[in-house]
Amino acid sequence: GLERRSALASVTKAFRSLFDASFEDYDPPKEFESTLERLNNFRREFSFLDKAHVFSQRVRRELIAAFLLTGFDSEIAQRCAGPALSLLVEEMHVQHALLPSLSPFKVTPYVQFLHLLRHVPEKEARWHVSDLKVDGCELQHQQ
Repeated sequence: GLERRSALASVTKAFRSLFDASFEDYDPPKEFESTLERLNNFRREFSFLDKAHVFSQRVRRELIAAFLLTGFDSEIAQRCAGPALSLLVEEMHVQHALLPSLSPFKVTPYVQFLHLLRHVPEKEARWHVSDLKVDGCELQHQQ
């Protein structure tokens, strides 16, 4: 009841302060590090949200975009490949649950995933690949 409404109001306020230019408390991050910090704080603070919740999806996609903003082979992409791969696996699992098997929207995160695998140690790469294989998710994204 009341506790749930209060939590959702808090989530909505935090989300709008990041993304809604018409919101009176709109305050988007201005630098790369502050962007990562604010988006990661949002994910931590509101971890009770389902991974498929529209706010969770937007924040996850913004983080992925921040990591890849300067390209797959950039210093940032190489340095942040591990966290970016984890986010991409999460994104592909959400897509696997929500989208039709042959949805073209599944292609982009899988291609990004393959590019970033080159920037992590082999053992970590195997871990990310095995995490992606749960419930046939990888197969659905390869098609």
